[in-house]
Amino acid sequence: MIKQRLLNAGLALPEQPTAITSEYEPALRTGNLLPISGQLPIVEGKLQYTGLVGKDVSVDEAAEAAGYAVLNALSVANSIVGNDLQDVIGCFRLTCFVAVAQGFSAIPEVADGASQMLVKVLGDAGRGPRTAIGVAALPMNAPVEIELTLHLKGDIT
Repeated sequence: MIKQRLLNAGLALPEQPTAITSEYEPALRTGNLLPISGQLPIVEGKLQYTGLVGKDVSVDEAAEAAGYAVLNALSVANSIVGNDLQDVIGCFRLTCFVAVAQGFSAIPEVADGASQMLVKVLGDAGRGPRTAIGVAALPMNAPVEIELTLHLKGDIT
């Protein structure tokens, strides 16, 4: 079903992104939760946009970037649980970090891009609690970073 949703939306899960450093795990399943390390909007090995939202990057571009960061997070999840993400029950928690120019406050609108991508790929299971946070800077001068925890069926096998 998830494969079909991706196809219908003209999307595909990208290859799992390469970690920026080797000092952390991209994801670590614990029971029926899968916390996924922060993911950037990297498309085909390159950061999609750079800079501060509200100065260098528009709200629409940042929302699009948040969606791509979600696809990267789902790619990491897929590499851990396999089965075309069929073990995903839902979004347990989504955090969207937005690198903002001084005075920028449309942070929830940027996070909407991440939420919309989760629903596009996972259906209603993509709806879940979320936090949107404005920050001064992100790794590699990215405009957004997504941190995602998924709720999974079963337990560690």
